[in-house]
Amino acid sequence: MITDQSVINIRTMSLPEPAATPAAPRVRRKDARPGELLEAALHLFVSKGYAATRVQEVAAMAGVSKGTLFRYFPSKQALFEAVVRQYMVSVIQLGDAELDTRTEPASQLLQEALLRWWDLIHSQQVGGLPKLVVSESENFPSIAQFYIREVIQPGFGLIGKILSRGMRSGEFRNLDIPMTAQSLWSGMSYMMLWERVFAPHASEPRVDAHAFIKHHIQTLCHGLMAAPNRGSN
Repeated sequence: MITDQSVINIRTMSLPEPAATPAAPRVRRKDARPGELLEAALHLFVSKGYAATRVQEVAAMAGVSKGTLFRYFPSKQALFEAVVRQYMVSVIQLGDAELDTRTEPASQLLQEALLRWWDLIHSQQVGGLPKLVVSESENFPSIAQFYIREVIQPGFGLIGKILSRGMRSGEFRNLDIPMTAQSLWSGMSYMMLWERVFAPHASEPRVDAHAFIKHHIQTLCHGLMAAPNRGSN
């Protein structure tokens, strides 16, 4: 990327013209290739869908041969799985690793976790992958099974850990954790579908995703909070 600091203005000087030399071939670092392939694959998967994306297109966009792509990713499904792990699974793993260091109330952690998921996933290009899985799972059940195993179940697991912490501290009442996790996740699924499927065709004003997520969590939390001890009269 060119920035103001990286641009150097050179004044015209009376110097002899340098001898013409052939342009040096572009050298691509080997360790950069997987990342460039994943970036290209993400763009094509989201813009064209899983079925319509060809590995030749991914390789061409990344500036490598198809053989080079297969050296890193032996199939299109392996490439798709690597994209999901790079851009989605890593976010869940980071949140899970950080949870042990957090001391805030569980209700605050729930809000932060879902807002962070929205900001890092659904508001970015990678947010088109859930729509891809929904739309193509019937023809490609293996990608849906992978997505359930690598994204949905770990996501539920992270939410479940936060709910369990709230139950242990007395902030939440006793809960059916799997059912509650699905209830919380449902708000994210709704917003994803609205933003990616319906909003481009709707006449109503766009829904503020942050406001919706906060409202969804606050509404649920009114049913989660433990009743205060009032004592007997």
